[in-house]
Amino acid sequence: MELDPKLKKILDSLDPSEEEPVEEMAPVRAREIWNAEMAVVAGTPLPVARVDALEFEGPDGSLAARIYHPKARATALPILVYIHGGGWIRGDLDPHDDICRFLCHHAGCIVASIDYRPAPECHFPGPVHDALAGVRWVAENAAAWGGDPARIAIGGDSAGGNLACAVTHLARDGSGPATRWTLWLHHSAPPTSPACRRPSYSPPASIRCATRAMPMPSASPEPARQCKINAMRARFTDSPRSPV
Repeated sequence: MELDPKLKKILDSLDPSEEEPVEEMAPVRAREIWNAEMAVVAGTPLPVARVDALEFEGPDGSLAARIYHPKARATALPILVYIHGGGWIRGDLDPHDDICRFLCHHAGCIVASIDYRPAPECHFPGPVHDALAGVRWVAENAAAWGGDPARIAIGGDSAGGNLACAVTHLARDGSGPATRWTLWLHHSAPPTSPACRRPSYSPPASIRCATRAMPMPSASPEPARQCKINAMRARFTDSPRSPV
C-alpha cells in the first residue's frame, strides 16, 4: 500500500537510527519532535480576517484557545469548535493553525480552536472535561464574537476527533450546549479497539507514528465511560450528523 505523499515526506525526513521509539521518549521531547514534523508539511497559511488568542477556564486552570474569524462577515455565523489531535500526549494549537485557517476560510464560519491537558501529566477523563469546558465557554461567548450559539459544531482530528465525539454525546445527554454537527477528520482508537489489530499497528509497522505501544486511555466495560474513550463504541441515537 502506498503512503500519502505528505506522510511520506514526513517519514523521509526522519532517521530512525537517531531517534528512540516515541513510546520511550520523555513527553516533552516527543512533543518537540512531533511539532517539528508537522511543520514539515504545513502549507501556506490561508488568510482569515483575524485570529484572537484567548484563554478559558478549565477544570484545573486556564487553557489556551484561538478564535478564527472569516473574512466574509455575516450576522450570527456558525461556529466550529476544533479539538486538535496528537495521540493524547502531543499536539497543541500551533501545529493545527493551518487546518483551522483552512476550515475558517473555506467554510466561512468562526473556528474556535481549544486546547486540553495532555497525558501522562493529565489522566483520563481530564481531557474530556477540558474539552467539554471549552465547548461550554464557546457557547457562552458565541454572540460576543458574532457567532450563533444555536449553530455550534464540534470537530477534531485523531485524539481530538475522539474528544469531539465524546463531548457531543455528553452534550446530547445533558452535560453541555446543544450541538448541530460533529466533524471527524479521523479519530484515535484505544489499543483494545479492533482498528488497532490491523497489520499497520504490528511490528514491523509501515509507519512508526502509530503502534500499539502509544499510550492511550484504558478501555472500560461501562458504556458511560466507553463512549469517552472509544468514539466508535458510542451510541449514536439522537446524535448530530457526523461526517467522517
